Amino acid sequence: MVIVKRLAVSTLFGSVSGVICYLGGKYGLKDDISTAMFFYILVNRAAIGFVIGISLLKMHWALYGLLIGLLVGIPFAAGCLFVRQLGLEYTLPKPRRA
Repeated sequence: MVIVKRLAVSTLFGSVSGVICYLGGKYGLKDDISTAMFFYILVNRAAIGFVIGISLLKMHWALYGLLIGLLVGIPFAAGCLFVRQLGLEYTLPKPRRA
């Protein structure tokens, strides 16, 4: 049975982790990260936290984190790479000047 407190805490800390990852990319790596990419990072980390919260696997915490990170993180990373390979942008189109 899923414990609601565990689910809420893990999702919250996943979201906080997403904000930390965004700030690290924007200010640490000096990368230009759009608003859409910010939400992409936030949803990825929140999803990892959610999956950790609902999962009831019994294993060492480090192996458990690695497994969940790979299962949830790889589809998000692959999506990010494919979007960049296809030349699609994460940003909204800029308005044209008259």
